[in-house]
Amino acid sequence: MRFSSFVALALVVFAVVVGCGGEEESVTVPYLVGLKEPLAFNVAADEGFEVEVQRGPSTAGPKGFVYMQRPREGTTLSDGAKLTIWVASN
Repeated sequence: MRFSSFVALALVVFAVVVGCGGEEESVTVPYLVGLKEPLAFNVAADEGFEVEVQRGPSTAGPKGFVYMQRPREGTTLSDGAKLTIWVASN
């Protein structure tokens, strides 16, 4: 009886370890448009994204502010995924 109890316990422990180790954490993309570049960068980085910054002229917002982002707000990505923000340079 002891051996079968040990086997059952070992199977339960194995199932828990395997079940917990294989899942990636998912993160929802925040809305960054309209934020100043440093704040937008920090918000995205704190959420676990790798942030890429592109700069260019824009009539959509003042200099130093985010006027576009990809992917869009509300998209669910894996932790560490790339998020690009475009910052007005004019």
